[in-house]
Amino acid sequence: MSLNGKKSLLWELSMPGSSESSYLFGTIHLQERSLFFRIPEVQNCIERTNAFMAEFPLDEISAGEMDFYNLPGGRNWHDYLSARQYKRLEKIFLRFFSINIHAFNQLLPLVMEQVLLDTMIKDHSGQSMDFVLWYFAKSRGKTLLGAESKVSQLEILEKFPKDIQFKNLKKIAQNPASYKAKIRKAKQAYFEEDLKKLAKQSIKSLGKMKSVLVYDRNIKITQAIFSAMQQQTLTCAIGAGHLTGQKGVLRLLKQHGITLKPVD
Repeated sequence: MSLNGKKSLLWELSMPGSSESSYLFGTIHLQERSLFFRIPEVQNCIERTNAFMAEFPLDEISAGEMDFYNLPGGRNWHDYLSARQYKRLEKIFLRFFSINIHAFNQLLPLVMEQVLLDTMIKDHSGQSMDFVLWYFAKSRGKTLLGAESKVSQLEILEKFPKDIQFKNLKKIAQNPASYKAKIRKAKQAYFEEDLKKLAKQSIKSLGKMKSVLVYDRNIKITQAIFSAMQQQTLTCAIGAGHLTGQKGVLRLLKQHGITLKPVD
């Protein structure tokens, strides 16, 4: 089956020669309740399968381990920005996002983008899709798996140069209206279940880091899904931007002999 043009966030997977179904769902890192429109279906998939897989084991995150979202060595943005640059970010983020950056200036800029996104949400769900599904699966006694480890997530953050992260943050400040329009387009693409648009938007913004943040991870995620499916049925939830494209997880799974079918 050709994957081109197929619009669905939820996919049914089956191993060669098997009649048992597993499922793959594309999430979005926006905690807006209206975007959770397929979560009840995914929860039904979890009920029917033996295991649930997230991008990494979410139980491994504790309050004390949130420090890996901060700049290393107790540094803050003053160590990376000139006084003028800092002042500009302070002014723009307060005006357009109602954010006082003093409270967040120890965060990695990559993580700060999530804080900005949260200010654009009208009806906050309180939890990400990943956590909602993880704890639902846990409450049902399902085997809980991670496609990647927490250590690998840390390594990815460390590989993302701080200068590029700050460059992206400054780009948002240069044109916050354009950034907000981009997020609206991403939300609309998610509502339309248009994986191609979602992947194009997310990968375009990553520049030279797309291999580290997406393509290399897709290979690892695919292998984790394939290995797990050899042992049991599962429902897997990963960022929708990982699913499609020549180097996307759907195509890689197909190369492993997995049968794929969109769930309408």
